[in-house]
Amino acid sequence: MKLSAMLFVLAFAAAGALCGADGAYNENLAGYAEAGRALDLAYAAAGRQLDEANYDLAEASAQGRTIPPELLAAGRRLDGELRKNFLKLDEQRAAIRDGLRLRRAPENYLIMVENTEDSAAPDSEWIGFKSFTFKWADGTVFSVPLSSFSVGVYRKNYAPFPTGEMLFVYGRRTSHRMAVTEWFPPEPPSGPAELTVEGVDCDKGGHVAIRLYVYGNMVFSGANPFKSDEIGKLTVSLPPELLKPRPASDENLPLMRLIAQFSAAINDFKREADAASAGFLAAAAPYRKDLQYRTRTTVQDITGGKTFVRAIDVTDISWSHSRLVHPGYNYAYPHLPKHLAAAGANLVSLIIKREIGGESAKLQRTGEFAANTVIPFTVWADGAPFQDGDIISYQYYGHPDRMTADADVFLKPYTMMPHFAGLQVDEPAIRDNHHQFGKLLDRPDFIAAYRDFAARRNIELAARGLPALPDTPFAGHPSTPDEWVAYMEYQNFKANYAPESLKDFYDSMRTKSLLPSIVIQNTVPLDTPACSYTAYGKNFDYIGTDLYNNGSLQEGVALQLLKNSCALNSTVIMWPGTGYACKSPRSFVRSLLNGLAWGDGLQLWTLMYCDKYRDANSFWQHGGKALSLDDQGGDLADNWRPEYWDLLNGVFGLVADHEASLLRRVSAAPVALVLSERSLIAGLPEHANQNDYFSFVRLYAALAGQGVPVDAVFAEKLPSLERPPYHTMILYRAFALNDAEMAAVINFVRSGGRLVLCGVNGINNEWDLPRSAALEQQLAEIPASQVSMLRDEQLAQMTKNYRDSGLPGDITPEYRRKLAELTKEAAATMPLSLVPPDGAIVSVRRNADGAYIYFVLDYRSNFTERDLKCEITANRDIAFSAIDRLSSGGREFEAGMLKQGESRVIDYSGDLMLKVIRQ
Repeated sequence: MKLSAMLFVLAFAAAGALCGADGAYNENLAGYAEAGRALDLAYAAAGRQLDEANYDLAEASAQGRTIPPELLAAGRRLDGELRKNFLKLDEQRAAIRDGLRLRRAPENYLIMVENTEDSAAPDSEWIGFKSFTFKWADGTVFSVPLSSFSVGVYRKNYAPFPTGEMLFVYGRRTSHRMAVTEWFPPEPPSGPAELTVEGVDCDKGGHVAIRLYVYGNMVFSGANPFKSDEIGKLTVSLPPELLKPRPASDENLPLMRLIAQFSAAINDFKREADAASAGFLAAAAPYRKDLQYRTRTTVQDITGGKTFVRAIDVTDISWSHSRLVHPGYNYAYPHLPKHLAAAGANLVSLIIKREIGGESAKLQRTGEFAANTVIPFTVWADGAPFQDGDIISYQYYGHPDRMTADADVFLKPYTMMPHFAGLQVDEPAIRDNHHQFGKLLDRPDFIAAYRDFAARRNIELAARGLPALPDTPFAGHPSTPDEWVAYMEYQNFKANYAPESLKDFYDSMRTKSLLPSIVIQNTVPLDTPACSYTAYGKNFDYIGTDLYNNGSLQEGVALQLLKNSCALNSTVIMWPGTGYACKSPRSFVRSLLNGLAWGDGLQLWTLMYCDKYRDANSFWQHGGKALSLDDQGGDLADNWRPEYWDLLNGVFGLVADHEASLLRRVSAAPVALVLSERSLIAGLPEHANQNDYFSFVRLYAALAGQGVPVDAVFAEKLPSLERPPYHTMILYRAFALNDAEMAAVINFVRSGGRLVLCGVNGINNEWDLPRSAALEQQLAEIPASQVSMLRDEQLAQMTKNYRDSGLPGDITPEYRRKLAELTKEAAATMPLSLVPPDGAIVSVRRNADGAYIYFVLDYRSNFTERDLKCEITANRDIAFSAIDRLSSGGREFEAGMLKQGESRVIDYSGDLMLKVIRQ
């Protein structure tokens, strides 16, 4: 492989200035990208060959061939050395990237400040600066204008603070991880000075670590002393020798040397890696000769709770700002199946783009995968046989026969491949103005379907004394009662239109023993009717949701809402966003564990972000014309992290080891936190639904963070339950309930359940029109010991501007104590009571064997493995076992018996899983 990057950079270094002219700067960007691409190609070329040999030796050993132990050890050692040497070079790449953010060397700037938190998300681990002021003993003061800073984010108006002006610096894997001032002060006095920095700390994790430089000299390093809810100060003393300005220069000689060294080191790395790999391959060749992998006689059925789904999405394309546009050829298909099998995957989803080579090239690569795998696989339902190239085209909605017929044409060549499992359907939704399919109201078939719906609904509306629906859907902002009826009916129609249109296709697939795997977005806080969880939940028994929330608790809450919207035996899987959405290894683990704690499976989107090798075709596609950024402003090359592959293997291995305990679980939480999807829809025109949804998540955090197992559920699900299986239900602002939902809540209380009303509930009907008697009035005769009220004004007071909960969202200790008191009796009905460490969330579900599976998951933004303590108390005689460090595959480190009333403190270092058996 020719490393033209090295030749380019050496020639460029001889040419002179690095960043003087835009042309030179842009050429240097190209050199950076080309060198990074060369590094990744060299690592993958040697590593994949080494991997295949190691996989083959393991398979040969499993088949009874005698493999010298020293050869197996050599394979593991070489693999580790290759990774170690690559990581050293990747750190150099990251340092060069940081240097490219600056036009000059650090010593040419009066002030440089860096955020050193390992984050690539702009909404976490940030720090804001209010002022930088120098002061000498003679009273001379210089204040550095914030507007003079570059690279960081300057905001002229920032509402939370009186003067408004602020400078923000984000995590070290974003494009705004540092800031430098372009301002140069007048000649300073002689002698020492003090630099006072005013700032505010991030409210999600706290005490962000920073480095502060004056003329290139580091004067502070460590956690900042600022607060999260008011401006704080940091003062450092500066000796006079640090206050001497350096001559400004457009040259950055240290960076030039670093680039030249980097390119030369890549050449050495490739030569040494190729030689080591070639030697090992030669030694392993006799033991791999004529090796045939064992095949399964049947494809494993992953539906119906028979297994915990461990799926990996293989995206053989390139990712860019224009989404999925480039054909890939990124993977070696004889290597790929072995790679995925080594991770413990039991399902693979293939998306192979067809722009170059057409359908035949796509089928050829799929066939290569099928010939080499023993894992069931699906293919994405996009291709030429479909109208508009995709099964989720609006052309199909309302035409299920056409959808099924085109799917049969598409499926035919795949059904002849071994281990083919079915189709992957990506994000069907109904939006009024879709960027790809245009306005719904301009589609005659959509209008015709709406009018059929309206004709059926008008019968009930007339019986209720309500006006008939208009011939054209009302999609505006309602203000009159008639408009509210038309608006809510139209939203209800949209929510059900896509899933009902897909239902016939879905059932047709299942009758052919094929898996229709549908993934839907979480639009609950944004555009609820576009992808209604309750509408999809009642139509499908295998469904997933893509939750790209950086491993936050929002993922766990959303997954529960979908799971609880489905039938009891449905399989609900979670699609974590891997490196693309999870912006650090810790958030990646949290995202995986969200699916483990609350779902029936995981499907990683996508392999390229958690693969063992960063794909040069996917992460360096801009050709050096700009610093490659993702759609959140982060370094695209940093969306892949080498730790992700190890973490994926750890969690999948944990599932395989404890799969029997994880199957067919249902919520065992004694408390339900109830949200009304209809009320969110009613709040959509004013965007109040977003505030209500995120406040709902805060309430969840307040309860589960105190060890109270909570179930997040939609009010729309309650009427289908004979009696909701909870001790206590908390309704949060479910103001628009229909008669059946009202009756379900009232019957729950009358049969002995405990109810907490947060805010206004049941004041309006399903059209958001006032009821003659609100829920609170209808419960007036119920004893106060069964019904508690928290008014809207109380909620506002208890959550206002509070920044010290250690959990997602803001909530006061007073409010947390109030919730704990209201749910104390419910928590005591569980076999085990837990007091988790601060910043942890408790989940509990019960499996088919009757065992309770508890998870204690840490949600601190800047969490690292540390000494943690969880106190457990038995509410009856129990047997338990504890598993620590779930991200590393887990270890069962403690087990025993507890008599009723006995307590024990469990010391652990990472996320915790408890299995409890009632005696």
